[in-house]
Amino acid sequence: MQASMTVINGNLFLFGGRHLDILYNDLWIFNIEKNYWKLQSMSGEIPTPRFDHAVDSDGYAMVLFGGEDVSGLKNDLFIFNSLTFKWKMLTPKSDIIPKITKGACLVLRFPLVYIYGGKTNSGPSGDFWVFDIGSLEYTELPSF
Repeated sequence: MQASMTVINGNLFLFGGRHLDILYNDLWIFNIEKNYWKLQSMSGEIPTPRFDHAVDSDGYAMVLFGGEDVSGLKNDLFIFNSLTFKWKMLTPKSDIIPKITKGACLVLRFPLVYIYGGKTNSGPSGDFWVFDIGSLEYTELPSF
């Protein structure tokens, strides 16, 4: 499946993934207390159907980075508002950005997004980045 899942306000948010050759960009929300799934409609700049992307949440926000879609590996970054169900692409102010990557690790501690590793077209990556949502700028951090 190679989808992503995170917890927001006590619910599980499952985005994207693939089955065989079909890629998805739908959002399913699992209500833990009531034990049911809901297909959630969304608006805004919805990420393309993809798999092996990275997500995390903080408060009512979820961020998504990279993955792979029909055109190949990605390095785009999106933020999702779980109160309005609206996506927005976070466009960096400069060309200093992570490589196109799938399978990265991601942590959101608003307003900072930490991205580590993954697999690029040339193999595994140990790159470590932080993105500031307020300034829309990436900074490369030291790797180990």
